Amino acid sequence: MARNRQRRPRIERSKARRHGGDDGLVYGRHVLSALLEYAPERISELWCWSGDRRVQSLFLQQAEAASVRSHGEPPPGLDADHPHAQGVAARCRPYRYVGLDDVVAPAGAVDGTLLLVLDSITDPRNLGAILRSAAFFGV
Repeated sequence: MARNRQRRPRIERSKARRHGGDDGLVYGRHVLSALLEYAPERISELWCWSGDRRVQSLFLQQAEAASVRSHGEPPPGLDADHPHAQGVAARCRPYRYVGLDDVVAPAGAVDGTLLLVLDSITDPRNLGAILRSAAFFGV
């Protein structure tokens, strides 16, 4: 017997997966916790309006330790009840990308060198298979 499930339109699902927008606003507890721990220099401002005092205390302490300006209310333009914000948001500076030549030349690679560029590998077995294949082809 088929179940009649109501689905959200595709565009809404893709927006729900994102942790921010084009304005540099990033939200969500796990994302911001990682940013505060590993790249606090990327955060210019932090907002924490969570109703959970432990969450507020944690994020405000992390922001103070990282010398990040913090606020106790939602950022302008973001609904306080936004379902994915989880009571925390931050404005981040854009990530500085470098060109392939800036990475390869200092490593001493010569013309014709095979390079392997990976992004978002999450399964260690996939990584192992990729590296074994790369080794076979002389990457």
